[in-house]
Amino acid sequence: MIWKFSAPLAIVLAAAVPAVAAAPVVHNAPSKVTVHSAPGAPNTSFTAVVKASGQLVRGVGATAASQPEGTGTYEVDFTNDVTTCAYVATVGEPKSSGSEPAAFITVVGRSGVPNGIYVETFAHSGKLKNLPFHVDVGC
Repeated sequence: MIWKFSAPLAIVLAAAVPAVAAAPVVHNAPSKVTVHSAPGAPNTSFTAVVKASGQLVRGVGATAASQPEGTGTYEVDFTNDVTTCAYVATVGEPKSSGSEPAAFITVVGRSGVPNGIYVETFAHSGKLKNLPFHVDVGC
């Protein structure tokens, strides 16, 4: 069967095809960037869930957590050197239910300890406070 279009319809279709072809492609999946750098193994992710008391609840590659400097300060250690990795932390309950009130958290590599991070948790008022948290270390 041969399709015949009217002239106005053919003009509309011809005008629309380049516009569709030029439209940007949008993907719903996040892009993956691989950066190979030492000493952390590429594409490695470590996680830790820590109670407000400083006790390590669970994690992947996490070996210990402690609270040696007092209220709202924590140290978390991992199996590997994490100095070239990215750290992301959030205040949150150690179980899979419940929530914490609004609070703040900071995370940085531990000075002189290549396989550790240092975390501080703060109440909404800005004062150091013992709070449970989750951390992800991506290398």
